Amino acid sequence: MSTHAEQTKRMPWFVVFPDHTSGSAALARLTHPAPNRIDHPSGRPWIVGQWLPEELSVGTAGSSKVVLLGLHGVTGERLERVAHNAGCPGDLDAFAATVDGSWHLLASIDGTCRVQGSITKLRRVFHTVAGRDRLAGNRANVLAELIGDEPDPARLALHLLAPTIPHPLGDLPVWPRLAELAGTHYLSLPPTGRAEEVRWWSPPEPVLPMRQGATGLRTALQTAIEVRTVPGGLVAAELGGVDSTGLCSLLSAAGQDVRACTMAGLDPYDDDLVHARRTVAGLGNVTHEVLSAESFPLYLDNLPGIVADPDEPDPLAAAGNSRQGVLLAWSAAQGARNHYGGYGGDEVLSGGNSWLMHYYRTSPALALRNLRASRANGRWSWKQTTAMLLDRTPYSGWLRRQARALTEPVVSDRTPDLGWGYFSVMAGWATPEAVDAVRGLVLQHAEGAEPLSPIHGMHEDLSYMKAGSRYTGQLARAADRHGLTLHAPYYDNRVIEAALSIRPEDRVSRWAYKPIMAEAMRGIVPMPALRRDTKGEGSAAEDKGIEAHRAEIVDFLAESRVAELGLVDQDHLLRECAHPSGSPNELGRDLYPLIAAEVWLRSATSARARTAPTP
Repeated sequence: MSTHAEQTKRMPWFVVFPDHTSGSAALARLTHPAPNRIDHPSGRPWIVGQWLPEELSVGTAGSSKVVLLGLHGVTGERLERVAHNAGCPGDLDAFAATVDGSWHLLASIDGTCRVQGSITKLRRVFHTVAGRDRLAGNRANVLAELIGDEPDPARLALHLLAPTIPHPLGDLPVWPRLAELAGTHYLSLPPTGRAEEVRWWSPPEPVLPMRQGATGLRTALQTAIEVRTVPGGLVAAELGGVDSTGLCSLLSAAGQDVRACTMAGLDPYDDDLVHARRTVAGLGNVTHEVLSAESFPLYLDNLPGIVADPDEPDPLAAAGNSRQGVLLAWSAAQGARNHYGGYGGDEVLSGGNSWLMHYYRTSPALALRNLRASRANGRWSWKQTTAMLLDRTPYSGWLRRQARALTEPVVSDRTPDLGWGYFSVMAGWATPEAVDAVRGLVLQHAEGAEPLSPIHGMHEDLSYMKAGSRYTGQLARAADRHGLTLHAPYYDNRVIEAALSIRPEDRVSRWAYKPIMAEAMRGIVPMPALRRDTKGEGSAAEDKGIEAHRAEIVDFLAESRVAELGLVDQDHLLRECAHPSGSPNELGRDLYPLIAAEVWLRSATSARARTAPTP
């Protein structure tokens, strides 16, 4: 198993230093080899790290310098004009609101820095204090090693929650001396004095009707492809669901040499392959290969060989590590340097049931129409549904309820999910100390907590985007180890804005599947695939992996580092793994977060964590 330090040598990363003489002292403590460096206009060190030269654009004008790092189409000449017109970091808001692609924006304006990532967690920013300086960067483990920080068991215990970590707890790095910048904000770093997190983005008002909104979404996706490609370029692309079908069709229309692959599923009702073949036949210029279900490892295959992401655990990335490796290796074998996937499409192109709360308050007739479909699908009772619709609990109160619900039974699929989200729970093998530590953190952050949007549905959608993009970011770093750049255009700022600008009654419907995508891709996606209203899902492969690897799971967890920290009752854990009390799906729900934490902790060379978790 490779260490965090070894992995970082192969992954793009950067650290931002303030325009101050003490920055050189902080730079001297950086242990990771940094082949790339950009200085402040003053000549002091500013950005160090490693990145691909083609992803960098720099513009300088007098005492101002502006950098874009990532996937974009902005030239140095344009950045020079931006730098010339910027009198302070806040002047870059308008520019940031126009740039397509996926990128970090870094600026040094008269000595004050602006550090900004993406709306989602695909392009992240962490920051910390080193001596007298506030430093920022895109990799948590690099900053933690620079300041000598160690993981906090209480924060690691948060990663045992299933199915997800609620906002804002998901923004807590495992290292306690680090903070993560919200995607809605940029970090302002003056040469001396206090750093400030400044809001630059808010969700758009969802007011555009279907046709106008779909046109905007189509344009945003076409531009996202345009800034990433060159005519006739060779690209690898996943081809399965509605989201990846849209991207594959856009790449084909853009004149790319598309090598598409479809993973055949174990579920006989999974119709991804049927629609993929229809798409390829309709496009006529895509090379297609089907990867059989037998050619893919099962979930949880090769547990000792799982490569943990250096920044934090992620259940999906850990459980499917070997499967991801096969897919990425296939893309690399095609000679491609770029791999496209429909990541983020589920969150961006549709929405959760919490939008029914918004409908109920703004359009009761629309609410009733969609409630009928949701109730029929989920078999909800009218009593529970009505109670949730009438619930006016603020987000801070919901978090306090979450703290009390940590050890309660998992909510049934037949329970309406119309509020701020489902409660996350801890498995029965979590120790009382671990539960108390997580409860303390939740209660601490519940005070004054605000949702991502005052609209329940928008909050839920943004929450799912944060969770999904965290996984996609880890997959992007896995792709880098294969010499590939992973592209997830649905997580681009402009694409998210275009989708969220559409009226919820057009974007989120219980009577149609991703209707805005069908409208946006009209004339681009072949008609048979455009009419698709189904979605394949991978529970069969997950369940089979749990069943097939149960003995290996027990062996792997027999000497658990997480248990050594006092977070897990190892006897209880091993009994449950050997003789599960529930279905494979239920065991996997609890097991994936634990295995993710376990492989992360084992590969964290600097992990000499405190022995007792505290809130």
